[in-house]
Amino acid sequence: IKKIHKKLFMSKKDIAHLFKLGHTIGLHSHSHNYQFHKLGYNQELREYKKNKLLLENILQSKINVASYPFGYQTANSTKIFQKIGIKFAFNKNFKKKSKNINKINFNMSRENISNIINI
Repeated sequence: IKKIHKKLFMSKKDIAHLFKLGHTIGLHSHSHNYQFHKLGYNQELREYKKNKLLLENILQSKINVASYPFGYQTANSTKIFQKIGIKFAFNKNFKKKSKNINKINFNMSRENISNIINI
């Protein structure tokens, strides 16, 4: 049986190329820890900040969109996103309507992404 190696991660060049094609790039956390809900405020903040800084360095552009790891937000997520300049965050709940907090959408269903303009 022949093993087939697949590329599992996007390179910096891949990310930059998508951005140049007009795609919106958002943060998702740095390590994509499957137990993200168990992280404390400072750990969660570091995860998002590290991912945001990395992407902003690659793209030479501000990141203001996020998608919650595994689609679930924690009790700290909204505060953290406000602190680091995120305007929109998407969850996994495809049927739930947006939750607008201080005119910033932090709980948008992924199906609504096509309705966002002028981010």
